[in-house]
Amino acid sequence: EYMLVDGHDVVYRTKTEKASLTSVPETFSASWGTLLENNKEYSGRVKIKVYSPSRGFISSTENFTARDDAEITDIYEDETGASATVFGRSQVPFEGSLVFTVYKVKEGSGHNSSVLVESARERVPVLLTDDDETVEVAWKERLTEGVYRLEIELTGNDGDLIERRETIIESDLPPANASEVSPDAGRETPDENEGNGIPGFSFTAGILGLFIVFGFIKKLH
Repeated sequence: EYMLVDGHDVVYRTKTEKASLTSVPETFSASWGTLLENNKEYSGRVKIKVYSPSRGFISSTENFTARDDAEITDIYEDETGASATVFGRSQVPFEGSLVFTVYKVKEGSGHNSSVLVESARERVPVLLTDDDETVEVAWKERLTEGVYRLEIELTGNDGDLIERRETIIESDLPPANASEVSPDAGRETPDENEGNGIPGFSFTAGILGLFIVFGFIKKLH
C-alpha cells in the first residue's frame, strides 16, 4: 500500500494486490493520483503486508519536496523556425516556458563566436506526469545562407533553468534582396517601339509637309 502524507493527513493512497516476491530484487512503484504543490514538503509511506513465512507488516517512510519537473525529449529546427517537445515528470502542474535563441556563427571563427539574431519565449501548456506537448516558434525572418547556433532553454514555474539544449542550423537560402537579371533586360517593349515610331519617318514626313506648304504659297502668288 502506498500513501501520500501531508503533515498528519493521508491525502492519497493506492494498493498493489498480490505482488510476488522472489530472491531477485524487483522494483514496485505507483504515481500519485493527486496534484501536489510546488516546493511543499510531503511524506511517502509504503506498507507491505507479508503472508509467508508468517503474517506481518513492513513499512517505510521517506520525506520529499514536491517540485515542478519536465524534460525536453525532442527538438526540430530549420530556416523557418523550431520546435521542442516537453515531457512532464511531476504531479506538480508544470507551467514553465521555452526560450528559443538563434545566433549567427561568424565565418571561420568557430561556434564560440556568434551574433544574436533572434530570441523568442513561448509558454508550455500545463503538464503533469507522463503528459507531453510540442511547442513551436517561427522566426520573424527566414534564416539566410550561413551557419547558426540554436539554443533552447526550458524554465520552470519559478523561472529556474531546468534544461538547456543546443544544436546547429545550416541554411543555404539566398538573401531576400538577391535577384537575378531578367532575360528580357535591355529589350525594348512594344510600347517603347510605338513611342519611338519608325526610324526616319518623322523626318521624311516633315520635309514632305514643307514642300506641300511651299507649293500652296507659290500657287497663291
